[in-house]
Order: sequence, then structure tokens, then C-alpha cells
Amino acid sequence: MSTEPGSDPIRDDEILFRRLARVYYDPEKSDKPSPVGFRPTDEDLTGLSLSRQKYISAKDVAEYGSLGKNYYVAAIKVSELRNYGIDVIQKPIAGNPGHAEVPGLRLENRSTNDAKEWQNMIAENLCFDILGPYPGKRVETG
Repeated sequence: MSTEPGSDPIRDDEILFRRLARVYYDPEKSDKPSPVGFRPTDEDLTGLSLSRQKYISAKDVAEYGSLGKNYYVAAIKVSELRNYGIDVIQKPIAGNPGHAEVPGLRLENRSTNDAKEWQNMIAENLCFDILGPYPGKRVETG
């Protein structure tokens, strides 16, 4: 068994975070985020990216966003995802040992009816808190 940070199986009692651009959450318009905030991006080839609270704070998740922009962070309970048949796996990456993915939501299937259903369910029913806003700190290159 690996002892690398983030290689431990994700437990049902964990909390996961998803960074949301302001366009996907406006507290003045709704207390719920847009389902589009849970739509896989071009970088989500193997699954929708999330971060495990036990390894990274919501503020640090937001800081992965672009410098000069503010981000909200959605909080989701692992047990709730799994109760709805949505699997989540650990997938540590450099700089974020708490990186996790939902393999059932990925770039190649993001426009299917099933994927859209999951995106709606996460936004409407499973996102139990929205934290922030926090400033992004990543400097764009290229």
C-alpha cells in the first residue's frame, strides 16, 4: 500500500471541493450554483476534478484560479455523491495530493443526458455549501 499523500481511499465522511468561477455562482441571483460549474472542462479527460478537504482548504483550491479573478468553492459530501451512484476516486497530482475525480463525468461524455443529469443533481441537491469568494493567484503563461 502506498503511503504517498492522497493515495488513501476516499472515505464516505469526506468533503470535496470544486472551484467555481463567478459566472457559475452569483449569490445575489441564487443560493445554488449553475450546473455548468460541474461540467467537465477540456482538462477533465479522465474525470471531473475535485479536491479533498483533508488535504487542501477551500481558499487554496480557489488560488489555483487565474490571478485577478475571484472564485467560489462548492462543498460536496462524498457520501451524498455515492448515495446517488456517483463514484469518486483519489487521483493525486503534483501540487495537490488531495486531487480527486468523478470518472463518470469527463470531457468525452460531458454533453450526454446522463452527464447533464449528474451536473444538475450536484448543483441542485448535493452542493451543501458555497465558500468564498477567494482570489485566484495563478499567473497565466503563454
